[in-house]
Amino acid sequence: MGGSQLVILGLLMLVTAFLLHRGTVLRKRSALDEKNGYTTGDVARLERQANSLITELEVRLHDYDREVAARTQTRIAQLDQLVIDAKQEADRLEGLLQEIRALQENTDDQSNAA
Repeated sequence: MGGSQLVILGLLMLVTAFLLHRGTVLRKRSALDEKNGYTTGDVARLERQANSLITELEVRLHDYDREVAARTQTRIAQLDQLVIDAKQEADRLEGLLQEIRALQENTDDQSNAA
C-alpha cells in the first residue's frame, strides 16, 4: 500500500468514526432536544451542514490523492529516465574500456615483437 493510500484510508477511518460518534451523540441528544428547544428543522439543518462538510472534505481528499498520484507518477518517470541514461552511459564507458584494452593489446604485441 502506498503512502497516499494510507493517508486516504486513515482520513476515511476518521470520517467514519466521526459519523458514528456523531450519530450516537445525536441519538442521545434527541431526548434532550425537546428540553433544549431544538426543533426537528434545527437537527435537519445541522445534519445537512455536517453532510456538506463531509462532502467538501471528501472532495479535498480526492484532489489531494490525485495531486500525490500525479507527483508520484512524475517522479517514477524521472527515475525511469535516469535509469535509461545510466545504462547508456555504462554502455558507452564499456565500449571505451574495450577500445583501451584493444589499444593496450596492440601496444603490448608491438613491444613484444620489437
